[in-house]
Amino acid sequence: MSKKITILGKGTAGSIAAAHFSHYTEDEIEVIYDSNIPEAAVGEGSQLSLPKLLTNIFNLSWLELSKINYNAKQGIMYQNWGANNYFHNFPIPESAWHFNALGLQNFIKEKIEHKVNYIDKHIKNVNELDTDYVIDCRGKPTMDDRFAIQHDMVINSAYVVQCPWDYPKIQYTLAIARPYGWVFGVPLSNRLSLGYMYNDKFNTVDEIKKDIEEVLNLLEEEADGKINNLSFNNYKLKQNYSEYQSHNGNASFFLEPLEATSIETIDFINRQTYDLIYNGHSIDYEQQKLDMWFDETNVIIMLHYAAGSKFDTPFWKHAVKKGWNCLDNAPITFIEQVQNIQRYLDRQISTNELGIFGAGWGLRNQAENLIGLGIYDKLIERIKVAN
Repeated sequence: MSKKITILGKGTAGSIAAAHFSHYTEDEIEVIYDSNIPEAAVGEGSQLSLPKLLTNIFNLSWLELSKINYNAKQGIMYQNWGANNYFHNFPIPESAWHFNALGLQNFIKEKIEHKVNYIDKHIKNVNELDTDYVIDCRGKPTMDDRFAIQHDMVINSAYVVQCPWDYPKIQYTLAIARPYGWVFGVPLSNRLSLGYMYNDKFNTVDEIKKDIEEVLNLLEEEADGKINNLSFNNYKLKQNYSEYQSHNGNASFFLEPLEATSIETIDFINRQTYDLIYNGHSIDYEQQKLDMWFDETNVIIMLHYAAGSKFDTPFWKHAVKKGWNCLDNAPITFIEQVQNIQRYLDRQISTNELGIFGAGWGLRNQAENLIGLGIYDKLIERIKVAN
């Protein structure tokens, strides 16, 4: 019996969900959005899953990617973190994407609107929809007791500027530790997006503004004067799934952009939702898997803070303490991966032999980052003492 799937919102999460379900099912798919609410232009770097997913769905060519201001993402260059600078390499021949978020949303719509019904309408009550299943991707909700705020996270604010250029000068994401936090650099074909991630309990906007000018000077780039300064919580919906509804994107969670874990999480939730609707998986089972995913993804983010930086500032003292507290209380799946890194380095086991850890990380990612940050040996010793 055919079903009707309704996706609310056509931002990045809603667009990826529409592409996913219009391809993997024969059912009726509709996207309902409110044109008076602009889509968010955030999350412009992916991991490896997004190129694989959309290439599989659309049989993409390289020429088409110009529509999303594509630039290759070969990895992440970490500067001033831990013991040394290091490069989180994506394995050749694979690469991820840097992309214009609004461009990606429009690109997907053009590809699927012949078979997906797009409706411009404001929805007040989801329960009044004539549909079999709702995937709510309407963006950041009002925080209430449905959500768990992750108070152990280190940053809560971002100061973002754009630097136009004629061509991309790098093909990797920048993650530059600074005295008051860290700066991401996302290189698209026509601009470099720089965002200073900080904690407003430690530093003021004026301090951030002054320091990002120093970063611009070091990079020999010039911002266009457009500034986006925002504050946020790191959160997740406590119950993401019900019998007739799931949530995705910022309607479900917010994760800071370190390691681009949000796009990977959007894909994971879509796959879970598919299993709930079509494969008879239980809500409790999928919720438990998602909770573990968030716990593990939190570790992926926080291990970078545990390594600290070359800056001995109040922010970084706070960050290091929070980072090690997270690692000392990490789920057993993380401990198992760390204990098997040496076997992986000795080529006794493959990267995926123990399965995937949060946000798509196998042993290769763990080994590369923990060793690159200079905390692998210290972590092994702490695990031995704890056991």
